[in-house]
Amino acid sequence: MLRNKSEFTITSLLLVIFAAIGVNAGGPLRMWNAEQRLPYRWDVSSPVKIYTDLGPFEILPPNPPVGTQLVTNEKADETVAFAIKQWTDVPSSSFQAEVVGDFASIGLPDINDAATASLVFGADNGGGIHFVYDADATILKTFFGAPPNVLGIASPEFADEATGTITEGWVIINAKQRWFNDNNLTMYAGVFTHEFGHAINLAHSQTNGAILFYRDTYGPKSCSTLPYPTTTMTVNDSETMYPFVNQRPGGNGAAISTIDTADDEAAISDLYPEAGYPNTHGSITGKILQTDGKEGITGVNVIARNLDNPYADAVSAMSGDYVRVEAGNDGTFTLNGLTPGARYALYTDMIVQGGFPTMQPLYMPEGEEFYSGANESGDGLTDDRCQMEPITAVAGSTATANITLNSVKGAPEFIPMVPNAVARTVSADGLVIGGGIVGGGSFRWSEKDGYQILNQTQDSDTGMSRDGLSFASDTPGPDGKRVASILRLGSEWQQLPLPVAEAPAVNMPTGCGNTSSTARISADGNTVGGLGFVDTNGSLPGQTCKYRPFIWSQDGGSRFLQVPLSVKNSRVNAISDDLSMIVGWHDTFGQRQAVRWVNGVYEELSTPSLPIGEAHYVTPDGSTITGGNAGTKQNPWIWTRDGGLQQLGRTGPNFSAYALSASDDGKVVGGLGGSVSPNIGDASGNRAFLWTPELGTVDFENFLIAQGTYFEGWVLWSTSSISADGTTHIGTGASPRGGAGWTIKMDKVNICHAPPGNPDKAHTINVPFRGTMGEHLKHGDTIGVCTESE
Repeated sequence: MLRNKSEFTITSLLLVIFAAIGVNAGGPLRMWNAEQRLPYRWDVSSPVKIYTDLGPFEILPPNPPVGTQLVTNEKADETVAFAIKQWTDVPSSSFQAEVVGDFASIGLPDINDAATASLVFGADNGGGIHFVYDADATILKTFFGAPPNVLGIASPEFADEATGTITEGWVIINAKQRWFNDNNLTMYAGVFTHEFGHAINLAHSQTNGAILFYRDTYGPKSCSTLPYPTTTMTVNDSETMYPFVNQRPGGNGAAISTIDTADDEAAISDLYPEAGYPNTHGSITGKILQTDGKEGITGVNVIARNLDNPYADAVSAMSGDYVRVEAGNDGTFTLNGLTPGARYALYTDMIVQGGFPTMQPLYMPEGEEFYSGANESGDGLTDDRCQMEPITAVAGSTATANITLNSVKGAPEFIPMVPNAVARTVSADGLVIGGGIVGGGSFRWSEKDGYQILNQTQDSDTGMSRDGLSFASDTPGPDGKRVASILRLGSEWQQLPLPVAEAPAVNMPTGCGNTSSTARISADGNTVGGLGFVDTNGSLPGQTCKYRPFIWSQDGGSRFLQVPLSVKNSRVNAISDDLSMIVGWHDTFGQRQAVRWVNGVYEELSTPSLPIGEAHYVTPDGSTITGGNAGTKQNPWIWTRDGGLQQLGRTGPNFSAYALSASDDGKVVGGLGGSVSPNIGDASGNRAFLWTPELGTVDFENFLIAQGTYFEGWVLWSTSSISADGTTHIGTGASPRGGAGWTIKMDKVNICHAPPGNPDKAHTINVPFRGTMGEHLKHGDTIGVCTESE
């Protein structure tokens, strides 16, 4: 399948198409015998027969743009023949095919709707490849259910299972998507050539396309300098089998219509080799290995670039592409078609976008890296990811090069969550995570049970008790409006009754967007806090649908909390186990201000000298409160019974910063430290912070990087919850696959330790994060592994 990059959007419908027809095309599209590593192939002892649709190729809309001319069937047939010739003319390949007739020659009518489409797709027509021209995108829409930006789809369809020989396949071209003045199909020919590649069982590949379309890096992401130039790539270096095309002027449509990059030539030659291939060229084989150097990883893209011609002469493969295991225990790859005598840089590369038949890891936080020869290992301190050992290609010879992903011993562990999972609460022992789903809903995750979807209420969020067994969220009432609810794991959601408002306020069961809302639950799971909608003026106009805080418990039922009449809106954010300390916010003049209810009595936390924004969290014993937006600099803050109110530092100079959680003793705090972006609403600038009394406020990312923790491609936006002992932190961030949750496990951390009186003897030691780290910092040791200068 090929998609128009200029209009590309991911849709669930597209994913259904991928799954249904198997064209989520690196290597062969479909494997016949994975155990013997044999793909399906056409019999090319004679040319594969090609048949073309009867037309019309396209139907022009009324009043087409000036310069538009009707593309005839004859022109479309010429383009089919052109596309076929590109693949048949590769010198190192034995593939051959030819157009032998139109659909009438095999008794088929013009294919123009869902009914006639069924005569080709899913029907045996005696063999060959059938090119369908979808003149107005009707077939793609009504038969395949495809979105309008799909330019074409193709697939092998029938095969002799005894031999793995493909006998029939098809291609459909969306004529409606060709550029208005591309009247000779010069730019749209790339779609024909690409889709024909799928019909002969070629999958997608990624060598240069991601650089051109997504500004992917020219080599491993962490390497600021590369051993080859980065200024010479053009659209002409686009590989034909990259999954996206820009068929408009200035795009790569014309470039991918021809087969003249080493990647495409190697792909067709691997599947249909000419006599003597691959021995006429050089080859590299190896494994991509986990940091232990033993277990393989399937689904990692591997690229070899000629140091003197890095883009036209670059070949890629995906580890495990001929095995297709579901989990990473293979890791094998082979790159053929290398130029004899040329020196190649070999490196790992994460797929950016597009469908591939080999299952990929969602993330590779260990990072992309060059093959470094004898220095290659899993030790991130000794194996420099940017050190490159060139491999010289020798005709008829296969070089072996294994790449082991890196880690640093003793570094905190980074554990990513699936895309769209927003981590909210971690259990006291750090083993269970509760969170929300982008768009609405809640989930529970544990290593034992995996992901459990708890509800899917639109726009709802969730909170979890510290034992990981009780949850607060919204569920739809009989009228479809959201209602604050509680769930005990293993039972059903229970909707909470809204308390009766005190006069002059009256409840508003109707007329507001929702009835009530919550994502707040006490650590012990016995009490839920939320907000209900009331009319604070009663029969008088002007104060409808105002938020009023309430709590619910199994023993005490629901009750509103006390707030002054002047308050516009207010909500509960966190609750201590004994209910003696409930914290949240109120709004009297358009800004949220911190409030608390001490044994039910309302208090403002701001002081005349230090106004502070909403309180986000309270420890289970009520001794520590955290929040944000303090003072003129909008800093995070912490309040303790012993120390009172204290502002914390920031990790970004812009916008509000919030302390969102703390360990049970209040000595470890995390949250959002502000933004490094000056642009309002730019979440990419958000940065998580870490605070302890000994550390002060530090950028959490920088702290982890100093430790040797890898999370390449991620930005850690904020910490949302911390385990009781302060060693497990969860939060949200930007991942290579979009927004997602993350976990950091740091029972121990790396410290650069200099023995007293011997600063020249500094060395890295691994110590407990709690207690021992602080003691080392007090006498001058520094955070992280020692560097050469230390």
